[in-house]
Amino acid sequence: MNNTSPPSPYNPDSSVAPESIEALRRVHGLKRAITERKILEALERLLNGTTIVLKPGYKLNQEALAKEAGIHSNTLRRRTPDGALAYAAVLNKLASHRASGKRTPQLEKDQLLIAALRKQLDEVLADRDKALAAINDLERKVIEAEEREREAWADLKVLRQRAR
Repeated sequence: MNNTSPPSPYNPDSSVAPESIEALRRVHGLKRAITERKILEALERLLNGTTIVLKPGYKLNQEALAKEAGIHSNTLRRRTPDGALAYAAVLNKLASHRASGKRTPQLEKDQLLIAALRKQLDEVLADRDKALAAINDLERKVIEAEEREREAWADLKVLRQRAR
């Protein structure tokens, strides 16, 4: 029985054909291009507020980008053999958008909705205050009318006693 391990591209002593190594590099290059396209498309969706995976209200960060792109978050932090970030351009674009203070379209819509709801709440509270003032005024009038009625009954009782 032969106990030799299969050839490995990582072992310089292995007997892997150079064509096989070149084919692996081409496949790896294609995978990286596909991944980069997925990341760029996800970033555009995040910035436009038209996400597919994430629900509205997401934070604009690397985790959200990775989730929207359908990749692991460590993929964004992957480095090339020379030590540079593999997706530095995408990460720089994300960082510059975050640093600019721009909000995602969904967040802007939410802020506008909150402002409109606050205005509506203020109007409702003002109407409530007017209604409470009217109720208090009517209660005061009812109490005054009841007092006048008691006085009238007392006067009537006095008149009946005199009439006897």
